Amino acid sequence: MIDINKDPNVDIPEESLREAVRIVLGNGTGADIFRAKLDTSAGTPVSERQARRYRKVAEDVIAELPQETIKRMIKDDEYMPDMLVQEEETAYPPILVPAVNNRSAILDLEVLSPSFNRMGRYSHFLLCASFYPFDGEPYTLSLQWDDQRDDRRLLHQVLNEVAQYEFIVGHNVKGYDINWLMTRCMFYGWQIPRRLFYYCTYAAAKRIPIATRKSLGHLMDFFRITEAEKTQILPVQWDRIRSPYKADFDNAMRDIVYHCENDVIGNRRLYDIVYRYDMKPVWKLFPH
Repeated sequence: MIDINKDPNVDIPEESLREAVRIVLGNGTGADIFRAKLDTSAGTPVSERQARRYRKVAEDVIAELPQETIKRMIKDDEYMPDMLVQEEETAYPPILVPAVNNRSAILDLEVLSPSFNRMGRYSHFLLCASFYPFDGEPYTLSLQWDDQRDDRRLLHQVLNEVAQYEFIVGHNVKGYDINWLMTRCMFYGWQIPRRLFYYCTYAAAKRIPIATRKSLGHLMDFFRITEAEKTQILPVQWDRIRSPYKADFDNAMRDIVYHCENDVIGNRRLYDIVYRYDMKPVWKLFPH
C-alpha cells in the first residue's frame, strides 16, 4: 500500500496510481498516462485533465518513496527510468518568479487551416479555444459533432467569453489569434469587438535580450517549463476532423483540445517569466 496523502481533488484508485508512478518514473508525461487509459475510482478512463493531475500525484508519491521501493514497483522495462542507473545528473535550477494575478486569461485557438487565404465556410473554421484564467483552471470551448463543421455557434461563444476578461494574453496573440477571430467575424458579416486589451508573450520575448528561438516550444524548453507538454497535431490528425464518422471526429478533437490546453498552461507560466524581464511591458488596445 502506498502511504501518502493524495490530492483530494484527484480521483485515482491504488492500482492506477501505481501504474502512473511507473509511467512518470520512466520520464512519461500526462499524455502517456492518458494514452494508458488508467481507470478512475468510478471505473471510467482518465480524462486529459485528470491525467495531468495524476502525473502531479505520481510525482508527489515518488518524492516520498525510497529508491529501493521504487525499484521493486517496476515489474518490466516498459517505463524503466534512466534515473535508476545514474548516480549523478546535471540539473538546471527552476525559474522561480511570483505569479501575476488580475482579471486576465491566456487564450489559444486551434483552427482547421491556419492559412488566412482559405477562409471559406467549410474549409477554414474554428475548432476550439482554450482559456486559462489567471485566477482559475484551464478550460476549452470546442466544436461539436452536431455543429457539422459550422463554427458560428462556437465563434459566438468564444467572442462572448473573451469579453468576460479585462486582458487577453497569448503567444503571437495579435498576429494570429485576434486577427483570425476578427477575420472570421468579418467573413460572416458580423460586428467586431471595439475594445480588447491584450499582451503578447511572443512580442515580449522579442523585446528581452534572450538568444533563443521565440516559439512557444523553444521558450518553454529554455525556461524549463514542465507544467505542460509542447505537443503537436500532424496533418492526418487535423484532417480527421472532416471525417464523416463521429468516432474519427471525437478522437481528433480530443487530441486537439489536449494540445490547445497544454499550450495555454505553458504560456501561463511563460507569461510570469517574460513579464518579469520585459523591458517595456505593454498592454495594448485592439485595434490600435
